[in-house]
Amino acid sequence: MGIKCLFNIHQWNGCKCEKCGKIRYEGHVWKGCKCELCGTVRDEGHDWNGCVCSRCKKTRHKWADGICKVCGEVCHHPNWEVVYEKNYGTMDYDSAGRSVDDFVVTLYRCGKCGQLKKEGRGDFCGDPHELTDITEEDYKIVGT
Repeated sequence: MGIKCLFNIHQWNGCKCEKCGKIRYEGHVWKGCKCELCGTVRDEGHDWNGCVCSRCKKTRHKWADGICKVCGEVCHHPNWEVVYEKNYGTMDYDSAGRSVDDFVVTLYRCGKCGQLKKEGRGDFCGDPHELTDITEEDYKIVGT
């Protein structure tokens, strides 16, 4: 490191100091999405080869039901995010007078591919699928 760099006086070559290697957010030499000097990546100028940028290796899949329509990759849904929960209250009874749990439905969306799923928990008398099947209303809620 140059002594001048200690006093914030750098010898800039575009975005990178030639003495200490510090990077600044100006003076980049972009080749598509990647700076040739420092390796910083921006989210434009990608060179897409199918679903992968050949420069920075970023991916962009076109998901449909957990499968990419371009490359066939299967999403294993690594992170389900809660979109909303609805408490339907007491949906069952106990003839012996014991307490029953409220029936709660949770809508989830996969953070990777966007696929939806619903789960119900609690006590329910009858077929819970009428409340746990994905509906057009669910797609409206998530904006797809």
